[in-house]
Amino acid sequence: MAKKPSDTENQGNHEDHNDHMTHEKHDNHDDHEGHDDHQNHHAHMVADFRRRFWVSVVFSIPVVVLAPLIQGFLGVKEAWNFAGDAYVQFGFATVVFIYGGKPFFKRTF
Repeated sequence: MAKKPSDTENQGNHEDHNDHMTHEKHDNHDDHEGHDDHQNHHAHMVADFRRRFWVSVVFSIPVVVLAPLIQGFLGVKEAWNFAGDAYVQFGFATVVFIYGGKPFFKRTF
């Protein structure tokens, strides 16, 4: 079994930290400024997610409205049908997928 150091053996180690307790060697607090940046980073991420969510919701409305199933359910399929509506729907869906999903992609973009 390993010998446990006595209090007198550790006394020298604790005396080395006396300056730290009075912050004489710790006057420069530049190392701690990163904490504020970390908090700002999280606030920025939350704002970014919120913006991406609302933009995705707005761009999802035409995707849903142009869906043939939804148009048939609402009984407006003939009224809202136009040439190229599938391409418009595809374009809006692509924006939602890429812009709204970007935070979840691996860093390939």
